[in-house]
Amino acid sequence: MAPPVVCFGAAHVDRRARAIGAVALATSNPVTVTRGAGGVARNVAETLARLGRSVALVSRVGDDPDGAQVTADLARLGVDVAAVGRSPRRPTASYTALIDPAGELVVALADMAIYDELTADALRPALDRLAGHTVWFLDANLPAGAIAFLLRARPAGATVAVDAVSVAKAARLAGLLDGIDLLFCNRDEAAALSGMAVATPADAAAAADALRRRGARAVVVGCGDAEPDAVGDRPVQAVS
Repeated sequence: MAPPVVCFGAAHVDRRARAIGAVALATSNPVTVTRGAGGVARNVAETLARLGRSVALVSRVGDDPDGAQVTADLARLGVDVAAVGRSPRRPTASYTALIDPAGELVVALADMAIYDELTADALRPALDRLAGHTVWFLDANLPAGAIAFLLRARPAGATVAVDAVSVAKAARLAGLLDGIDLLFCNRDEAAALSGMAVATPADAAAAADALRRRGARAVVVGCGDAEPDAVGDRPVQAVS
């Protein structure tokens, strides 16, 4: 039987506003809006549950309808959400993107302050409850101190995978790579972590090797927009 998984990190609301015409700044723009659940850790937990894996989520939402919806939807899929805390002070996190008619991002607004409440003290009670979960997934929406705490607190023999999330948040992993068994990043995040230029799949492979030398046991670098003449029309991953 596959071991149970626990995912630590973001669970929030995603909103995508797609402009009907050309985007004009400093004025109202007609859009169509779609809404869904997001957050890297939440997305991983949902996918694993749909694949039939036993999975728990450790996150934080607001004491509001958005938070109730996010957790209820996961619970219906079989995700253990008992360790998703409720904040009395901050709303459920949200990510709002304005997309132009061609599908390109114009601007995105991220209200993620609630994740600052995921401190070591807030996370510690979940560790005892989820002691039997020997596969851990962390996303870098967690504060740097919380990531360091979790990497130190990992159970003996546990496997820990980490997603860098963004260039800015990847910086939270600096100095912690030796606690990571499997690191996921895109090529911009790989460049930020390795200090190397990453323009091609070969560059991505070199950056992945560099990150392994710094302590990560395995690294996957996504190169989904790599040039067609090098990789055809399929996303490429440099794995090291």
